[in-house]
Amino acid sequence: MNHNANAVTVRFLTISRCRVREHYGPKLRQCLEALGPDALWHLDDEHVGRPIGAIVRHLLEHIQRHITWIHTGARPSAPARLEDFFPTTGELPAALAECAADIIATWDDAMAGLIRQVAEIGVLPSNGPGIDAIYHLVEHVSYHLGQVVVLTAKAAKREFAFCQRGINEAGLAKAVDAEMP
Repeated sequence: MNHNANAVTVRFLTISRCRVREHYGPKLRQCLEALGPDALWHLDDEHVGRPIGAIVRHLLEHIQRHITWIHTGARPSAPARLEDFFPTTGELPAALAECAADIIATWDDAMAGLIRQVAEIGVLPSNGPGIDAIYHLVEHVSYHLGQVVVLTAKAAKREFAFCQRGINEAGLAKAVDAEMP
C-alpha cells in the first residue's frame, strides 16, 4: 500500500471511529434518556414490529461482534444470526444507556488500536474486519439508530434537533482532524 492509500485508510477508519463516538453514542444516549421503561420495551407493530430496546440491543450486539473480531482476528460466530438477534431483555433505560456507553467506548478503544496499527504497518490486518466490514457496521448502526430516533421521538412526543445542538458534520470534521495521527 502506498503512502497516499494508507493515509486514506487511516482517515476512513478515523471518520468511522469518530462518527460512532461523537454522533451515534450521544444520539443513542439522548434517546434512551427520553424513554421510560414501558416505552423502551413497547412493541410498535405500526412501524418496525420490534421494541426500541430490542433494536438497541441488536445494534449493540453488532458493535460487540466487531470488537471481538478486532481483538481476536476471527470473525465471531454466535448462537443467533445477527439478523435474528432482537432480544427483549426488559432493562431499564438508564441501564441500557450505560451498557451502550460501555460498548461504544470499548469499540472506540479497539478502533484506536486498529488505526495505530494501520498507521504503523501500512495495511489493515488480514484477519480482522476490512474496510467493507467496518463500513457495513457504521451504516448498519446508522440505519437502526435512525429507527430508534424516529420511534423515540414518537413515543416521547419530542424532537431532538441534534444538528442544532452540536451533533453535526462540522463538529465531526473537527474531531476527525484532531484524531488524525
